[in-house]
Amino acid sequence: MKLFSNIFRKLLLYVKNNKFLKNLIYDVINEDEFTDYYSHERMLFDSKRVNSYNDGLGKYVKQGDVVVDLGTGTGILSFLAAKQKPKKIYAIDQSNFIHIAKDIADYNKIENIEFVHKNSREFKVQDKVDVIIQEQMGTLLFEENMITNILDLKNRVLKENGLILPGKFSFFVEPAFLLGINTPPLIWEQKTHGIDFSFLKENYDSSKFKKQKNGMLYQTTSAFKYFLCSPKPIVNFDLNIMQSQEDLQTSFNNITKEVVKEGECNAFIVYFHAIFDEENILSTAPDLSETSWDRMLFRTEKRHYKVGDKINFDFNMDNLVDRATWSLKVKN
Repeated sequence: MKLFSNIFRKLLLYVKNNKFLKNLIYDVINEDEFTDYYSHERMLFDSKRVNSYNDGLGKYVKQGDVVVDLGTGTGILSFLAAKQKPKKIYAIDQSNFIHIAKDIADYNKIENIEFVHKNSREFKVQDKVDVIIQEQMGTLLFEENMITNILDLKNRVLKENGLILPGKFSFFVEPAFLLGINTPPLIWEQKTHGIDFSFLKENYDSSKFKKQKNGMLYQTTSAFKYFLCSPKPIVNFDLNIMQSQEDLQTSFNNITKEVVKEGECNAFIVYFHAIFDEENILSTAPDLSETSWDRMLFRTEKRHYKVGDKINFDFNMDNLVDRATWSLKVKN
């Protein structure tokens, strides 16, 4: 058993350090992730998402452009772009759901779209394109392998002065207070009908019974009560400028935020802004209306803070596309 365990660890380490194998695994996961009607029903019903794309594509896709739509799904982004009368749209998707997208286009008599059923890394075009449309943003922004996929297309098929929509992003990790049945206090903080669980704190982090080793859970909009600090992104980046994934900072030590609202903090919420421009920002912030993106949080021990207090923490994303490797540690 120990020999098998050692071999398995070495295999995982090899995969982790092998760029080709990592991309292959993520491709397989992504291929199967959005192949049901329900996933697309949620995204189509998300008016905030659809309207932001409609406005952004209406503003930046020009008549005569050649456009690539990466991960086309139902084809809705291609259909919105088609209203601007581009010369041609390549709608790429590696899943069989692309046949549904083509059926929708045929039924609606949208003719300037070529549906490409293959992995984007296999996509080639004779003349470079003007615009890449993408919605590769996962719950935590990065886990759909967005950066790798977009930069690969950008470097191979996008004109030098071409545009990625959306290409600019702000990424937030914010201390907050949540209250709801799905965001309970940690077990060792609870005292139910006189039963004391506090002794469980000592081995809580290493316990095999802990649901997520890094404390990460989904957050419901109704559970969010308030931020303690004025939200400020820990990192901003622009895929139109970025050359490599290595350009993105993934380790943050001694982040300090000043408390502007006195209250309890029992979680750090992770969310993002996808920025078309200053007037059109698609946000998954919990204090705004609900979107089709779920939200994630790091649960923490409840602490009370006063206005002017400083909250200091470390945040690390060892592997951008694997949330299990992310960690957050509150230092005060």
